[in-house]
Amino acid sequence: MIKTRFYNIVFFVYALALISFSMITMPNTAFSQHETKNVPSSSIDIGNIEAQEGSDFFTLEVRCFIRFRERSSEAESCDVLAAEAAEYIQVEPKVEFQVVAGSSRFRLVGAFAPRTTYSITFLPGLRAEHQAVLTTRVAKTIQTPGLKPTLRFLGRARYVPRLQGAVLPFEARNVEHLRVSFRQVFPQNLIFWLTKNQEETPTDVAEEVAHTELRLQRKGEEKISSHISLDTIEKFGQGVFQVIVERLDNTDGHTRLDSATVVITDIAAVAKQDGDDLYVWTRSAVDMRARPGVQVQARTYNNRAIASCTTSDDDAGCVLKGLLRQSQKPYALILTAGHDLSYLRFSDVEIVDERVHAGLRPYAEAGVALEAYVYASRGVYGLEKPSIWGLWCGRRPTRRPREYPCSGRF
Repeated sequence: MIKTRFYNIVFFVYALALISFSMITMPNTAFSQHETKNVPSSSIDIGNIEAQEGSDFFTLEVRCFIRFRERSSEAESCDVLAAEAAEYIQVEPKVEFQVVAGSSRFRLVGAFAPRTTYSITFLPGLRAEHQAVLTTRVAKTIQTPGLKPTLRFLGRARYVPRLQGAVLPFEARNVEHLRVSFRQVFPQNLIFWLTKNQEETPTDVAEEVAHTELRLQRKGEEKISSHISLDTIEKFGQGVFQVIVERLDNTDGHTRLDSATVVITDIAAVAKQDGDDLYVWTRSAVDMRARPGVQVQARTYNNRAIASCTTSDDDAGCVLKGLLRQSQKPYALILTAGHDLSYLRFSDVEIVDERVHAGLRPYAEAGVALEAYVYASRGVYGLEKPSIWGLWCGRRPTRRPREYPCSGRF
């Protein structure tokens, strides 16, 4: 009996102790659970920063990853929330920028200057997908390099009846010493040149006939404007020429910068389809007067001649009968008169007639003219009196376009 009471008392005291302990520890347990809810299940890691060169400034590309608490050894690509990210990024010296998100990286797009050291600070609170948050302050430093040497022609092609001191204008940066080569494309190679990458101008289709060297005055990282005189090729007469510019460095190495085409010709051509036939008229590029006696030859992509005619003395026109029903599709017209050479590539003059082109009048619609405006581009300097022409073609669509379908107005 006494023994049983003793056990009951011990059990009561033990139970009371458990209840008291539970009451004391429950709030701490609840607080611990609350703290766990505030700790993000994934966090952002900021990696390296790289400077990506643009036309005049740099863009900073930031690598980032997401790490999950339950998979601490693994990392996934990071897609930051770009709309709010700029609030958590500080740049010194200050630059106005926008954040553009990407997979495993994001970019700071702004006018980041060359040869400048920037301090980039990422503040806690930066968020990404998967509810990832940057939990610690991260500071990075990057120095942008100088801009690469560049040169760009302000036009890819020039058509001039005669040089008369014409030049090719260009813009350049961080370039001091240039080699300029002039390569001539001869008639038998013209189609091969047109079908190849003209930026490369292979030596098997164009021969270097002259070259010269230029020295430019650098102005830090600024662009400078200059030009290349075409007087060097005047002695070679009319034809198709490729002008190639290379940068010369101290080790006698050549780095190609840009190229442009110069066509010295007095032949201008207008072609118009009528069923399977192609009517061609030739004019002087100087004053648009009729120029008869020009041989017109249609050639395929493989340089096969499939039709030819010679423009007449009456209206300086001729017709390539049945050209467009042949199994071999014409690629270009080659026009020659003595030593004069020109061309008309079909892909360069295709007319897009789609209704989705709002505001443009469809070609050959009843009562509608096809209007084109041709003018002397300021890209060719040295012309004494630059002329502006208005050229109207096909004002009344006809079944038989036997007459020259264009009229020019000063």
